[in-house]
Parts: sequence; structure tokens; C-alpha cells
Amino acid sequence: MPPFLCRGNAPEVARTSGSLMPMWAFEECGWFREELFIDQVDFEYCLRLRARGYQIAECEGATLLHTLGAPKIYSLFGRRLFGTTNHSAARRYYLARNRIWLLKKYWGLYPYWCAAACIATLKESLRILLVEDGRWSKLGRTALGVRDGLLGRMGKRVEI
Repeated sequence: MPPFLCRGNAPEVARTSGSLMPMWAFEECGWFREELFIDQVDFEYCLRLRARGYQIAECEGATLLHTLGAPKIYSLFGRRLFGTTNHSAARRYYLARNRIWLLKKYWGLYPYWCAAACIATLKESLRILLVEDGRWSKLGRTALGVRDGLLGRMGKRVEI
């Protein structure tokens, strides 16, 4: 089958919310990885498609009404400083764990994307520390997720 058609620079990864996927992609590249459970499933699938020579197409004019977490924007003197998603501590666990899994699997193929994922995790952790409620629980679950990702402990965690 031909690679996905796109104009300009194709994104490296995309969220599956609102995505259209041809059935042949699943037949050729497999299904989503259940062991990732919740987070980074879509990014892993995009990286897997790209590793097989396909591109991700993005329709820039499309609108999807969807939010990640409970977003909040922080400003100072009318200037936007940063935003947070305010994900739960359990969600922070899965984000961290699954990012580590992706880094281990795809660092050799996509080092720039992986480096950006590391930086994103550090920035998110700093923002949690600065402004989010339940910061210690969220940071603790993030650390637990990093540990479990390094150890390869995957799937849904009952005690989270």
C-alpha cells in the first residue's frame, strides 16, 4: 500500500482522538499495544508506522472538541507563561512509564523525538511542582512510572 499522503512536513506522531486509519494499516502493522494501557498508545503506533516507511498525515483545518485532562493556563501581567493538563497521579504514572518504554524501544530510530519526550517529562514535572494540586502524589507516581518503565513492568496496575 502507498504511504499516507501529505503535503509539507508530516508530523512525527499524532493523537488517535479523531484519527482516521485505513484497515490495511492494522493488517500490515498490527494493532495498538495493550500493555501500554492508556497513554502513549497512539504515539507508539505512529512511530511503528513511520518505522515501516509510512507518514502521518494531518488535516490542519480540522477541529476536534477534545481536552486533555483539566487544562489550565498560567499568565503573568497578561502574558501566557505555560499551561498544565492537571492529570491525576495515576495518569502521571502511565505517562511516565510508557514514555520510558517508548524511549527504550525507539531511541535508535527517533533520537530527536525521544529527546523531546524527555524534555517534555521534565517540564511537566516542574510545572506540577510549581502549580498543581496533589503535586507530591503526582511526582511520586511519575517516579514510580519511570522505575517500572525501566524495569519493563507493563499493563494495568491495580494498586494505582
